[in-house]
Amino acid sequence: LLVILLIAIPLTVYLVGKQQETKSKAAPSTTLTFQPSSVTTTVGQVVSFDIIINPNINFVSFVHLIISYDPTKLEKSGNGLSVNTIVFPGFDKSKPPAPTFDPSGKITVDLAIGGSPTDFIQKNNTKVGTLTLKAIAPTDSAPAQITFGNETQVLTGQGDQFNVNVLSSTTPASVTITEAGALTPTPTQGQASP
Repeated sequence: LLVILLIAIPLTVYLVGKQQETKSKAAPSTTLTFQPSSVTTTVGQVVSFDIIINPNINFVSFVHLIISYDPTKLEKSGNGLSVNTIVFPGFDKSKPPAPTFDPSGKITVDLAIGGSPTDFIQKNNTKVGTLTLKAIAPTDSAPAQITFGNETQVLTGQGDQFNVNVLSSTTPASVTITEAGALTPTPTQGQASP
């Protein structure tokens, strides 16, 4: 009986610990999307997309955001990417996050909630920022895609899973660009000549 107890107690402690470990893992469920998901515009016009994060069950504390677009069809307009500094003030509120723009059509920015765990992003449909681009050339056969790069990460600040990437999926946006002043011919009824 003593031998059974000596084996049963450590085994029970081990199994309970494993069960607790499974429950505490941060399951990736966070999504990033652009709103709207598609736009039709003309050359010379400016288009804007809100970047939306849905953490679902995660507690988001940091986002390493990489956005790619076709620089032969679109270019940065104004600031290009305005970060929602209410949600992502950064660690030093006097130095807001500053995106970098690569001529190849790549935007990179690191976004932090700051140092307080009470600021974790837990609410769905939270606006990360707004991407503003100008249409510079028509899209021919297919719309221009705006995507989140494969290196994009969304980190949790949750318990023992601190800094685990919890990004589960991203949804791109598309822009169809036509020539400025391009008209679609519409059939009209002509008058009969006398």
